[in-house]
Amino acid sequence: KFIVKRFFFIDSRKSVERGNHAHLKSTQILFCIKGSIKISITDGKNTKTYNLKESTKAIIVPPLLWSTQKYAKNSILGIFTDTLFNEKDYIRNIEQYLEVINKWKFW
Repeated sequence: KFIVKRFFFIDSRKSVERGNHAHLKSTQILFCIKGSIKISITDGKNTKTYNLKESTKAIIVPPLLWSTQKYAKNSILGIFTDTLFNEKDYIRNIEQYLEVINKWKFW
């Protein structure tokens, strides 16, 4: 069950890489409003990459997955989350993320 508690978008007027973080509790739904955005998601061992284009699909990013977005020029990413903004929910350092993720047994 996903209840939207926050919606925001990221507007990129030039080609840029953003994201580079994981969330401890927040689940996100990412979709492209305009342009194209390459989303790379990793669990610290395996990486999957998705190419989002305007209104073609969305992806769900559960907690404890590292996400990076590469925006094409003039692209807009829409994001729904099931939590309100909380800076303590973010892991912004990849080394810290790998320490946290290696403590979990997913499979």
